[in-house]
Amino acid sequence: MKKSIIIASFIFILFILSLGIGYYFLKLDNTEQIEKVESKKIDETNQVVEVIETDAFKEKVTPNTKLVLKKYYSNCNHSINSYVELPKEFVNLDEDELKRNYPEWKVEKFSKEEVILLKEEEAFCNKHYVIREKEGQVAIYKINNNGEEELKELTNIYTNYLPQNDLLNLKNGIIVYGEEELNKTLEDYE
Repeated sequence: MKKSIIIASFIFILFILSLGIGYYFLKLDNTEQIEKVESKKIDETNQVVEVIETDAFKEKVTPNTKLVLKKYYSNCNHSINSYVELPKEFVNLDEDELKRNYPEWKVEKFSKEEVILLKEEEAFCNKHYVIREKEGQVAIYKINNNGEEELKELTNIYTNYLPQNDLLNLKNGIIVYGEEELNKTLEDYE
């Protein structure tokens, strides 16, 4: 009886150990598992010229991923984010494929929830304005990509009723950034 209990205990311990070892190796195997997808291109001589391997566990763009295009303008050090509709071509791309297909953009953030692509431009962003006096009225100039002023609008605000200090500021030009600051500054002259 004692001998059968010892043998049963020994078999039970071996069983538990084998389960633990099996679980360890199975888990190790799953974390290293790579699904190989072969994309073969055949040339004129019917030979394979390219084989691409992808990782089955890489995060990919989904139809619900938010896409943000971020432009950095080096001449004024401003960034403008645009939230755009995700192009169908982006769906199921991983980060490496996105970088390869769109080399002019830098991937700033990549997740299945949100992708942020960054492009640097040596220009001014389209949010710079100068307010000046022109022909007795307050005029709005927009600064173009070359840093030059282009007349955007001649307002209905006449300068002949403005204080001398305001006239001097308008003569020198009042530089503002963004529509909100532009509107706020114009309200001060109405």
